[in-house]
Amino acid sequence: MSVSQREHTGDRTAHVSELGVAWNRQLGGPVHAPTVDVQGVFASTGTYPTAGSLSRLARTTGETQWTTSLFAADSGYSSGPTTLLDGKVYVPVPGVSAILANSVKVFAADTGAPATAVNERTSTAITRNGLLLGTSVAAISGLQVSRLFVKDTLGSASWSTVLDVSGTVATPTSVAIGIDRFFLGRGTDVEAFSLAKPADCQIVGNVEVCQPLWATPVGGAVIGHPVLSADHATVYAAVGTRLAVASAATGAPAWSGTLGAAATSAPAIADGFVYVPTATGELDVFAASGCGQA
Repeated sequence: MSVSQREHTGDRTAHVSELGVAWNRQLGGPVHAPTVDVQGVFASTGTYPTAGSLSRLARTTGETQWTTSLFAADSGYSSGPTTLLDGKVYVPVPGVSAILANSVKVFAADTGAPATAVNERTSTAITRNGLLLGTSVAAISGLQVSRLFVKDTLGSASWSTVLDVSGTVATPTSVAIGIDRFFLGRGTDVEAFSLAKPADCQIVGNVEVCQPLWATPVGGAVIGHPVLSADHATVYAAVGTRLAVASAATGAPAWSGTLGAAATSAPAIADGFVYVPTATGELDVFAASGCGQA
């Protein structure tokens, strides 16, 4: 971290030692990344073979406002992190084997009452502007199949595509959603797809395959998922010991940064800086605009 970056964060880190736990709540199992809005904190639990549940907690006190079961213990399911859309909570519930049904379960955010589930497989669902997006890998007839789906929850513009069918596929990351496109990591590429169904999709064998708007090699597997700048003009991806940065419009590489150790999760962006967690416990910080060189 440079001197200027230390000065930039100094007034904040000076108060870290004064922080204390406001509340805690035992939910009875491994908790996935929660979602927070004005109504409360939505948290899902459950990783096979434990039972799964969804709860809404009060933001200020942690009081349980409602809770509902997702699946029983040893039922063959796991759950993923929650996401909110139009007053509903979406929770991925993929089966651990191909013979089990897969869905994204849906509940009313205010009461926890169940709504019609989305029959799609994904471990992480992302929502924006009426759309629900997810990626998956599943074993079908001895082959690995990777795919993505875009579900229009308010209309009929839903679509999906198979990304790859082979003995071993490149697992796609979860997505980052921009204004008119979304981004994911797959294999050693970062790829961009239109939110609307591409016009050049083709039937290959007996499946439909839609091509990305662009695919940019980044030299390794993307850690976590790509992230976007606040203006959606730039996409960032942590790859091994590098931060790869590209134009969101074209995929053209913009610049890259060298990390002190391998990245452990997706970067975070705030206040003009990119923060990348690494395996040594350090947080490597870059100016989001780069340094004016490749």
